Amino acid sequence: MLTRKLFRTALRYKAQFLSMVLMIAIGTGVFLGFHIEWKSLEQNADAFLRETKYADYRLYSESGFTEDDLRSVRGIAGVDAASRFLSIPAAVKGTSSSVALQVTENAAVSSPLVMSGAAYDENGDGIWLSDRFADENGIRLGDTLTLTYLGLEISGPVVGLIKSGENMICVADENQLMPDFARFGFAYVSPQKLAGVLGTVYYPQFHLLSGLEKTVLEDRLRAATGTTLLVTAKEEHIAYAGMQSEAEEGKTMGAVLPVLFLGIAVLTMVTTMHRIAANEKVQIGTLKALGFRDRRILLHYASYGLAIGLAGSALGVALGCLIASFIIGPSGMMSTYLDLPAWKLVMPGFCIPVVLASLAFLTLISYLSVKRMLRGTAADALRPYTPKAVRKSAVESLPLWSRLSFGTRWNIRDILRHKSRSAMTLLGVFGCMLLLVGGLGMRDTMERFLSMLDRDISHYRTKLLLTESAMLPGGVGVLYILITALAREYELSLAIGWRTCIVSIALTLGVSLLVSRMVARKNKKIDMVEALKDAA
Repeated sequence: MLTRKLFRTALRYKAQFLSMVLMIAIGTGVFLGFHIEWKSLEQNADAFLRETKYADYRLYSESGFTEDDLRSVRGIAGVDAASRFLSIPAAVKGTSSSVALQVTENAAVSSPLVMSGAAYDENGDGIWLSDRFADENGIRLGDTLTLTYLGLEISGPVVGLIKSGENMICVADENQLMPDFARFGFAYVSPQKLAGVLGTVYYPQFHLLSGLEKTVLEDRLRAATGTTLLVTAKEEHIAYAGMQSEAEEGKTMGAVLPVLFLGIAVLTMVTTMHRIAANEKVQIGTLKALGFRDRRILLHYASYGLAIGLAGSALGVALGCLIASFIIGPSGMMSTYLDLPAWKLVMPGFCIPVVLASLAFLTLISYLSVKRMLRGTAADALRPYTPKAVRKSAVESLPLWSRLSFGTRWNIRDILRHKSRSAMTLLGVFGCMLLLVGGLGMRDTMERFLSMLDRDISHYRTKLLLTESAMLPGGVGVLYILITALAREYELSLAIGWRTCIVSIALTLGVSLLVSRMVARKNKKIDMVEALKDAA
C-alpha cells in the first residue's frame, strides 16, 4: 500500500520530483564526468610515457655531448639510463609540411611506440613516421619519404608508424597553440642513417631516466663532467607540463561545478520535502491512527529521498560517462591536443563513496522532514499544519508598510515566517545565477583573450619560419617565390628584379627581418623596392 502511495505522491508532485532528479543528475554527472576526465588523462598519459621511456631530465649543451660525456653521465649513482638525443627541423620534400626529425642512441630512453610496421631499429635504414602525420598527408607504410635539412636530403622508406612521448603534444614551437598534423609532425631515424647523410651526428641533448632530485642531479653532474649544464626536469617539458595542466583544469572543474549543482539540489530537496510533509500532515496522522508504527512511516517518507537520489544518481552516472567520453576518446576534444595510443575511461576511487554519501544525505533530509510531524499522539498528527506565529517585525513599523498592497505584505510576512526556506531559496537563485554568469562570462573572457592575443599582442598576420636551407643558394628561389606570394596576398607593391633579390639574400640575413616587418604591418602598403635597397 505504501509503495503505491509513493508513486501517487510522485505523480502529484511530478514537477518538484523531476526538478530534484534533474539537479541531482546534473550534479552527479558533472562531478563524475570531470573527475573521470582528469583521472583517465593521467592514467593513459602516464602509461604511455612509461612505455616510451619518457626522460625524467634533459641536459643541454651548445657544444654537444661526446662519448666520454656519455660514459661520465652513465656512471653517476642514481642515473638509471642515459642517451644522447637530437631533434632537428626537417622539411618534407615536395610539400609545405615539416617534421621534427629525432634520433636517440639508446632505445631504452625516449623511444618511439610503434603502432604498425617494423620495430624501431637503432641500426635501421628506414624512417619511423608519426601515424597521425602520415594519415593527414596520405602517407602509407612502404612509401619513400625524403626530408631536407641544411640542403641535404635524408631519404628512405616509411617502415613504421609511431607515437612518441616526446611529441605527445606535437607543436613546432611555443607560438603554436594547437597541433596541426597536416603541416607538422615528427619522425625518428637511426643514428647510423643520419650519420651516413651528415657525416657525423651532433648531439646537443642528453636524456636521462633518474629518480634523483633536480638539485642533487645537478651537483653530481657538475662533479662528474666538471662543467655546469642546463638541466630541465620533465615537469618543464611541454608534453608533460601540458598534460598536467589539462589534468589540473579537470580537477578544478570537478571540485567547483558539482558542488554548486548538488548544493542547489539539496536546497530544493529540503524545501520540497518540507512542503510535502506539511501538505500530507493529515495523511501522516491517518496512517498513525490506523496503527502504522512511526518507524514504518518514517521509512516510507525517507524512501522519497532515496528514490529521488537513486534516479538522479543513475542518470548522473550515465551523464558522467557521456561527458568523459566526449572529452576523452580517439575522437574527443582532448585528442586534438594530446596524441595518445589508448583512451580508457578510469574513475577515481573516491567517486563511488561520494555518490553513496549523497544518497544517504538526501534520505536523511526526507527522514528529518517528516520526523517532526510524528511528535505527539495520532490526534496531534491529524491536525492540519499551522505555520508558527511571528511577532510584528521592524519592517511593519515603517511608514511605507501601510502603502504596500496586501499581496506584497503577505509575501514579506511569509518570508520572515520561513526564514530558513527563504534563505535556501536565495542561495539557490544565487547558485543558478553564478553558473549562468560564470559559464557565459568564461566564454566571453576566452573570446576577448584570443582577440587581444591576435590583434593587440601579436602584431602580424603571418609568421614566416625559415629553415637553414632557405638561405642556401638552392633555397633562394623558394624564398623569392614565397615573398612574391605574400606580397600578392597582402596587396603589397613588389617591383624587384631577380638579380637584386639574389644579391640581397646572399649578402645578409636581414631579409628575414624585412619579411617579418612586412607581414606585421597589416593593411599598409610597403614599398619593397626601397626596403630591400636599404638592406642591400
